[in-house]
Amino acid sequence: AMHFTPLLLLLAMAVATSAVPMRSKGRCLREFERWTKKHSKVYEDDTTYLRRLASFCVSLKEVEAINSRPGTTWRAALNQYSDLTWEEFKHAKLMAEQNCSATVTTPVEKLVKMGIVADEFDWRNQTCGETSCVSMVKNQGTCRLPSRRTRALA
Repeated sequence: AMHFTPLLLLLAMAVATSAVPMRSKGRCLREFERWTKKHSKVYEDDTTYLRRLASFCVSLKEVEAINSRPGTTWRAALNQYSDLTWEEFKHAKLMAEQNCSATVTTPVEKLVKMGIVADEFDWRNQTCGETSCVSMVKNQGTCRLPSRRTRALA
C-alpha cells in the first residue's frame, strides 16, 4: 500500500476526489484502504494510486446513490473492479457488440401488445426445479472471446 506524507495526502485527496464533497473525502479514503486490503490491490506508483482512488470514489458515490433511491428492490455493491473507470472496465471485461440472431430482438412493447409476453413478470417468486430461478450474482470472469493469438498459443 502507498504511504503518503500528511501534506501530500491532503493534496492527493483534493485532486483525486474533486467531485466528492469535503466531508466524504476522508470516508472515501478509509473505504478505499479497506477495499484495497480486501481485494489485495497494490499500485505501482503514486499516480496510479491516485487515479484508482478517484475511480473508486466515483464508484462508491454511484453505489450510495443507487442504494438511497426509495423503492429500489435491489442493492448495489462495490466489487473487485470498483477502481476502474467505466471505459476501462468495458475494454477489459465486456465483449464487443454483436450483430447476430441472438442479439436482434423484437421490442418488448410489441410482444406485450401482441399478448405473447406478460407486461410484468417477477422471477424472484418462481422456482426452477428445487431451487429459486434467481440466484446471487456471480463473477462470470471475462466474457470476451479469446483473440486469434491467444487461441494459437493454447
